[in-house]
Order: sequence, then structure tokens, then C-alpha cells
Amino acid sequence: MQSAFFSPKCDRMVAQNADDSLYLFNFQGTPSSLKDFKTIRHDNRTGRWVTNFKTVWDPKRNNMFMVGSMSNPRGFDTFDADSATHLTKLTHPLVTAIPALVAPHPTLNAIFTGNASGRVVLFRQAKY
Repeated sequence: MQSAFFSPKCDRMVAQNADDSLYLFNFQGTPSSLKDFKTIRHDNRTGRWVTNFKTVWDPKRNNMFMVGSMSNPRGFDTFDADSATHLTKLTHPLVTAIPALVAPHPTLNAIFTGNASGRVVLFRQAKY
């Protein structure tokens, strides 16, 4: 087990393992056991030179979580907890290394990513 975090309403949990899977547990409605979960394929093998990914929830949305990505172009993946599906991958030319850490802002539409070399990139809603 690499990480496990509860959703903002504490009715779901996403756990991440080194077996290239994210495990989504749903505690909504009737009580469920830890045997009731959905598995989502995701490359979590960061190796020894990259910080382990930490899957985190968007604190503004109880149905969205995100995690760094090993694939090119460099960026991070977002997932929908209702359907247990991949929503999108956010990338930018400034993200040149694997963004192991993802931190969504608690009130703004902004997400920070960071990598082992110390670079932090801010993704935010465009102003028109």
C-alpha cells in the first residue's frame, strides 16, 4: 500500500498500491465491507528515483481524485469516483519531470504539482 485517503465527505476512499492499481471503496448508503471496491488500472511504479505517488481528492468535489502519471507527456491524471473512470490528463510544457505530488487548492480552481527536483507548477482556471 502506497497511500490511502478519504474523500471530503468521508464516504469514499481511494487506495493506491504498487500493483499498478487504484482501489476505490464506496461507503455511501448501506454499510459496505472492505471487499466491496472498484479497481482502476494506473501505472504506480515510480521506481527508486521518483517520490511515490499520492492519490488525493479534490476538496471541492467529492467525486474527483487525482494522481501523478508516469506516461508522456508529463502530467497528472484525474478520475471520476462515481463511474470509476479516467476523466483527463493535465499536462503543460513546463512539466518536464514526473509530477509525483498533486495538491488541489481547497477553495480555488487551482492545482499544484511538484516533482523530486523541486519544480512546482500551478494549473488554474483560465481568466477570460
